[in-house]
Amino acid sequence: MSDRARNVARFLHVCRGPDGAVGGRTRRRHPRKRRQTATTCYLERDEVEQLFDGLPRDGKPATREKALLMFLYNTGTRATEVIGLTVDQLVLTSSP
Repeated sequence: MSDRARNVARFLHVCRGPDGAVGGRTRRRHPRKRRQTATTCYLERDEVEQLFDGLPRDGKPATREKALLMFLYNTGTRATEVIGLTVDQLVLTSSP
């Protein structure tokens, strides 16, 4: 038996349903992987206020950190999305 014929025979064996029919609605289904869905974690408003209150107030690093946290909070952007962001992608005008 050639490799091609052997592969077709294996395929038909896998697709054969409980009644012996091939294909259609009677074919055997493979079980799906079951995995736990990830939970979404977020900060409450008072926790966000505490976070902003705890930031340093003077210097360029303080301004940078506050701007970054405000951007994350106001847009809902993930930290991993911000990592790849470039200045050219920002729109720095106020919306109407």
